[in-house]
Amino acid sequence: MLTFKEPKQEMKSIAKIGLLLFLMLSSAGLSAQFYNGMQMNFGKNRLQYNNRYWKYYRFDRFDVYSYENGTDLSLYVADFVEKELALIERFFDYDIERRLIFLTYNKLSDFRQSNIGLVSEAEEYNIGGTTKIIQNKVFLYFDGDHMNFERQIRAAIAEVLVTEMMFGKGLRDNMTSSTMINLPEWYLEGLISFVSNPWDYELENRVKDGIVSGKYRKFVNLQDDDARYAGHSFWKYVADLYGGSIIPQILYITKINKNAESGFHYVLGSKLKELSTDWSSYYMGLYNATEESAGLPDQGKILEKPKKRRVYQNIKISPDGQMVAYVTNQKGQYKIWIHDEAAGEQKRIYKRGEKLDQIHDYSFPEIAWHPSSQILGFVTEEKGELKFHIYNLDTKVITTRNLLNFERVLDLSFSPDGRKLVFSAVSNGQTDIWVFDIAASTNDRITNDLADDFNPKFINNMNSISFVSNRRSDTIYMENNPKNNTTTAFAVYVYDYAGKSPVLQRISEGEYFNHAYPLSPRRNEFFYLSDKNGIVNRYYAKYDSTISLVDTTIHYRYFANSFPLSNYKRNILSHDINTETQEIAEIIYNDGRYNMYKYPMEFDREFGDELEPTIYRDRHVERMTKEDSIHHVEKKVVSMKDIADNQLVHQGDTIELQEFKIDINNYIFEREKLNYYNNQLVDRNLNLVLDSTKEKRMMYIDYTTAFYPNEMVSQIDFSFLNASYQAFTGGAYYFNPGLNLLFKVGGQ
Repeated sequence: MLTFKEPKQEMKSIAKIGLLLFLMLSSAGLSAQFYNGMQMNFGKNRLQYNNRYWKYYRFDRFDVYSYENGTDLSLYVADFVEKELALIERFFDYDIERRLIFLTYNKLSDFRQSNIGLVSEAEEYNIGGTTKIIQNKVFLYFDGDHMNFERQIRAAIAEVLVTEMMFGKGLRDNMTSSTMINLPEWYLEGLISFVSNPWDYELENRVKDGIVSGKYRKFVNLQDDDARYAGHSFWKYVADLYGGSIIPQILYITKINKNAESGFHYVLGSKLKELSTDWSSYYMGLYNATEESAGLPDQGKILEKPKKRRVYQNIKISPDGQMVAYVTNQKGQYKIWIHDEAAGEQKRIYKRGEKLDQIHDYSFPEIAWHPSSQILGFVTEEKGELKFHIYNLDTKVITTRNLLNFERVLDLSFSPDGRKLVFSAVSNGQTDIWVFDIAASTNDRITNDLADDFNPKFINNMNSISFVSNRRSDTIYMENNPKNNTTTAFAVYVYDYAGKSPVLQRISEGEYFNHAYPLSPRRNEFFYLSDKNGIVNRYYAKYDSTISLVDTTIHYRYFANSFPLSNYKRNILSHDINTETQEIAEIIYNDGRYNMYKYPMEFDREFGDELEPTIYRDRHVERMTKEDSIHHVEKKVVSMKDIADNQLVHQGDTIELQEFKIDINNYIFEREKLNYYNNQLVDRNLNLVLDSTKEKRMMYIDYTTAFYPNEMVSQIDFSFLNASYQAFTGGAYYFNPGLNLLFKVGGQ
């Protein structure tokens, strides 16, 4: 016989089940009473694989710390800070009062081994809040790209300045300001990002995607990277519309009124909600044209729905065209995958790392296919050391060996015979091209200078090596290289590996266009990625040469007949081309996801000879042209001491000067003598000074351990001031503390 429960009885049963579930879930956060009375926490330490011997250089307003193999990097930091510190202070109309301390790490993994920022006490239960003591410590790490490194330095200086400006520099100011001012994530992160790098093509690509897709519609609720990108674009909008000088005024009013919105309202006369609407409309107006005229691949999608929180990178097609290898990274946990196109399957062959909220390193693993298509080589960094792995597709076995003498490898490629590797590697603060003999485990250095060299490949039957670099000169300097041998744009260079010629072939196509991932199917032909129109697209180019200079050797200038092979509305982030099977693989970020494609390659001029440039492209070229012209008209400073026998030798050129005669009846002082010579050097852009500024030899000082306050915690509750165990008496009784006003200061 069937029976039915009354509705009231059924509701009681549901209520009991709900109460039971609530108690079970809430008990997960409970702690046993007999270990602190309330809470007991234990100290913790990050795992360190190497001991480091720290030293530092002391300058007038800052110190720069470094350790083994980091001396050159610390001097690079010092030179850059000397120039940028004053510029950033002038932008904010505020001078940093405290001495800055820069701690320079050779790589990110070294920084992760540091205990800096690690607080042993968990404050989740603290109801009084935690007040961070604003410090003057700046932590830097080198990722192999000096332009990224400079942006990191600017961001660090800006963060110290803004926090001191907004929250004060003293303990009392810190406690008062940080308690009263609550700034959203987009506000500070976006401002710091804007100051460190006003705009570039990567930023525009991410902001365009966020604006067009509607993801930034409620940007005040955004977090992490989205908050930074949206906030960056918002501050750029304010600077473009009202001028950059308005930003310090906004910060000042925000500090006075303890409210982020009031700063915009009082200074700009508009509420934040109105500004956000205008900001969105402004960028939509900029991007509508390219959204309508450009597109995306309409075939060959490898994954129908890639995960939103996962970064896809380093896509590579196997030489036989049957497999595609790629790397994913999700919050620091990276995996290497092989996609079998015939079977339609994805296989994970390697996995390392944990998903943690920390600075993520996307520079590894780097992968490369062996010419046999049966081996995938890749480089990882584990326990502070570089490892070179070989995965055999037949046996499914991975063999590993150490890769010594390098701090990181940024890209690699096998030689056609499979016996050598060419890679871009970091050593002693420089990113250079190396050739590695796999059997002998020996290295052959190709470049050795401050310029950054990326994306190397063996070409022309292993007789040459192509790579991209931001060097100014087409000559390889192994010693005494000029310090100004870098520019802001990356061009394709070809090194004569067979002849070992020190003169490179520079494949030039405009002064301010960046090139990346060059691939050469035949001699003097290249596929590459370029931001020529403001969006990173793929181009095909055939090169020819003409004599540009004859000195001790003949220098050729290479020019291109190029045309675009794609016209996308989003940047191509990574690509690979199999010239045997005539196929392309690429990664494009669109609609908040990294999308991977593989499809047949076409060579027709579907998009003409040139693509329509974006608004930012035109503005960028105009600004770079202006800066370059100013750079060329700057006068070179030369010391009077360099003149001997009325001759001045400058950069190998001997300049004859008119003899300076002394009239004892009308004596001319040294400064008038200086003006006499300068009048003769006006047309040569040279400026004589009484004594040229000489680089002072700084003392490299040993570091001694010192402690600084890290944070202060204040609370009023019923917890103990000290953490101590209570003896177990057999019952549930223990001593309850009374109402306490507690303070705790942490040091590091």
